[in-house]
Amino acid sequence: MNTLLKRIFIIITLILSQPAVAVEAELTEVDYKKSLHERTLEAEDLIYSWQGKDAPLRRAANLLESVIKEDNDYAPALIQLSRLARKKRVDQASAYANELLKRAEEINPDDPNLISQKIYLTASSSRNIKETERLAKRAKELGIVNDPWIYIGHAKVYMLNYNFKPADTILQQAVDLGPGSTEKQRNGYITALQDQVKITYNQSDNKRLLELAEKATSAASSDNAWVWGNLATTMYRANEIDKGIEYFRKALSIMNYGRAKRELGLALHAKAAKLAMENKKNEAQKTFEEALTYWDDIELVQHQFKNTDIEYLVEHHIRHFVFPNKASF
Repeated sequence: MNTLLKRIFIIITLILSQPAVAVEAELTEVDYKKSLHERTLEAEDLIYSWQGKDAPLRRAANLLESVIKEDNDYAPALIQLSRLARKKRVDQASAYANELLKRAEEINPDDPNLISQKIYLTASSSRNIKETERLAKRAKELGIVNDPWIYIGHAKVYMLNYNFKPADTILQQAVDLGPGSTEKQRNGYITALQDQVKITYNQSDNKRLLELAEKATSAASSDNAWVWGNLATTMYRANEIDKGIEYFRKALSIMNYGRAKRELGLALHAKAAKLAMENKKNEAQKTFEEALTYWDDIELVQHQFKNTDIEYLVEHHIRHFVFPNKASF
């Protein structure tokens, strides 16, 4: 067995050896009767559908393992294994992801998913506009125009270089494709909208911010807590505090995860600050007490709001509105 093949099975073993194996991840006789293409396509959709729960990635790993055992040079499976390794970030699995892409490129350099990954990775790792543009041009030459991730990766390089206007224009091409019928398309549509939200936040256009967020949440699956949580952070930092709190509560109703709880605490601190400035002391104190249940380090709260649109609110709150016996300001 060659070195790369050994590493492929290391990736799969690492993922499958994680706690809480789910029964639905196991393959059946029916699964093995599917073609290599069908199994790989299902694995791709499962990886795109991942929202923090292990079952989809476990099943994807099992499907890809079955494909590789039949054909260890099947480029589409190697590409999805590379994505799987990066997605889960398990031990040394991520270190092997580039090797998998390199082998897939040797087999089929024009595979659409390969080019899509290369664009995103080039933009994210090197911020190299020239190389990203070259890859995006190649995708267009090959007629790869219906993959939202091509545009998301292309736009990423401009976002990382703080050049938001071209990024927004490129992202709009992904949004214009709509949510589609696969998890890849829907996830791409939502990701493009979320990136436009980040750009719009930097432009202080709250009307558009709310419109984009509404589109993203409307397209999200019922079990996608992360969309609500990610957008909530931008909302309260853009002084849409009530909307941010609403989104965090929605996220936590779907999945109880730490980051959303901590960020909800910050949003509640911001709400308490706003109420205090409006001299609504009773309501402010009640909100502050709830905020402390999620985030009780006042000094760190102050630090978290540095350079945001609502920094002045929190500064005023900390300096001028003291809740007795609750914290030292």
